[in-house]
Amino acid sequence: MLGKVVKIFLNIKGISQPKWLFLWDLVQRKELLTIDYLFAEKMASNEGEEGAALAAVIFAFSRLGHICVKIEGEEISPSLELLVSDVQQRNILKKLVKEGARNFSAEGLVRYGNGFYLEKNEGAEAQIAFHVKRLLSTAPKEVKSKHLANDRLSEEQKMALVNGCKYGLSLITGGPGSGKTFTASHLVSHFLHHSDFSIALAAPTGKAAAHLRAKVEENRRIVSGTLHTILDVYRMEENSLLYFADLVIVDECSMIDIHLFAKLLSRIKRGARLILMGDSNQLPSIEGGSIFADLVNAKFSIPTTYLNRSFRSEKKEFLSLSNAILKKDQKKLFHQLKQDSILWKNMDFSKQDPITFYQMLWQRVKEKFPHPGKEKPDLEKLKRQVDHFRIINALKKGPFGADKINEWLATQFIDLCRGEDYFLPMPIIITRNDLTLGLCNGDVGWLIKSSRKEEEYALFENRIFSPWQLPSFEYAYCLSIHKCQGSEYEKVLILLPDGSEIFGKELFFTAVTRAKKEIEIHGSEKVIHDLIEKDSYKISGIQDRLLEEVK
Repeated sequence: MLGKVVKIFLNIKGISQPKWLFLWDLVQRKELLTIDYLFAEKMASNEGEEGAALAAVIFAFSRLGHICVKIEGEEISPSLELLVSDVQQRNILKKLVKEGARNFSAEGLVRYGNGFYLEKNEGAEAQIAFHVKRLLSTAPKEVKSKHLANDRLSEEQKMALVNGCKYGLSLITGGPGSGKTFTASHLVSHFLHHSDFSIALAAPTGKAAAHLRAKVEENRRIVSGTLHTILDVYRMEENSLLYFADLVIVDECSMIDIHLFAKLLSRIKRGARLILMGDSNQLPSIEGGSIFADLVNAKFSIPTTYLNRSFRSEKKEFLSLSNAILKKDQKKLFHQLKQDSILWKNMDFSKQDPITFYQMLWQRVKEKFPHPGKEKPDLEKLKRQVDHFRIINALKKGPFGADKINEWLATQFIDLCRGEDYFLPMPIIITRNDLTLGLCNGDVGWLIKSSRKEEEYALFENRIFSPWQLPSFEYAYCLSIHKCQGSEYEKVLILLPDGSEIFGKELFFTAVTRAKKEIEIHGSEKVIHDLIEKDSYKISGIQDRLLEEVK
């Protein structure tokens, strides 16, 4: 359908005889998208092909999550290799882009230093830099810190608490299971017992927000929820909950995109404290930017605590594997994959028949999920099973993607239903926020199908809903690795079909660090090799801009 719309639009616009022949040739070669060309035509209609090339490249990289295009001497970053595979074509494009940058004047685009931006991205980045400096330069409301000593905390965790008391903005970063949430719970307890502060706890997803809230004591001075709930972004009201909070703690910050980050920082009131927690090595936001990693790695001094010890898994092999991924140590990586504690199936998906693969997967996982039974499911048992086992997939679409696998597995379990009385618990994931119901994108629960429609219901944590109440959802036998970020499971089965390598080592790191006891990986040696050679980091100018702000 989209292709037909594009063709109609091209005919209307007369692109059968395009204005910029080289750029249009790149579209025909599928190096650029038609939408990149159309954007260039809109923003650089009065420019030559040099200005149009710059506009098209800025838009193309923005689609890939990069905040800007940096041009410094002969270097362009992100690399044009990400867009154009042919060396000769790439060199021509590079020459055009550099010339366009020298005579930059395209409408709707902004230059800051060596960076070239979409206007909205530059505005968000400028906002982030301004509010980072504002929070660090404003003395927060005084709180005593002499009672912070605690034998249960490591020296690094104690330093995080000191930073949280002393500064208006501080960061806590560390790998999965390194004690970030544990540290935050002690900080909340300290503020509750030694001050009259109001506290807000937030995270990008409902599951992560619930996890953070569950680790702190009950108190009426604490509000919690997803960032969208806390910020009230849908109604765009200026009296969101954050305006009243003296201490704001946000978890899983690597998942926050540049525009949500800008809104978050702008909503922190004068004299309040903001503590950002996350793992800067995990996948960046799908929407754009690697903002948390930018702040953690900034040369501009932001008080940061690094938690380096993992408490999640007792298996040293898992830790060695994740470290090898981060260091791009191919030799160590493949050595770890051949250890007994990690099951690796060196599988070339390009040679697999999808149906044969589905059948193999069904035999492998069918006992991991609930089967239909005559009695209503035990709710407590189901809640425990949510985090017991999960198939996680690098891809969402395609014959080996999460969507097709979910469709197949759901059909197999439904086919097991027999007789007049049965209940079948099916894992589901919410895909659209519903603030009225308190259900958020990423929340995982159970849809209980029954032979009697009137007895069907859905379970999320301790809440029960009628199926017709739910916002849009999908089956969750298999989750994309992006969707499972912030979760942990006893056992994971990781699928890395051909095409997974485009995401970079952060995707693989995120996948293997979801597991506490068992890891099984299906993917070819080539895909895994190529995967950890790439980075998911998204280019921005935030670090440079922070230094400029100081001058």
